[in-house]
Amino acid sequence: MHVTDIKIRRSFTEGNLLAVFTIVLDEELALHDIKLIKGREKFIIAM
Repeated sequence: MHVTDIKIRRSFTEGNLLAVFTIVLDEELALHDIKLIKGREKFIIAM
């Protein structure tokens, strides 16, 4: 599977939630409302 598109739906400047985005794989499978969260020592991706 290859990532064929990424769309940032919302980005935030305050708090631990940095962005909400959509990823499309192989131009067929879309994963919506994926969250990028800033942890204490690393970034976390959550669905």
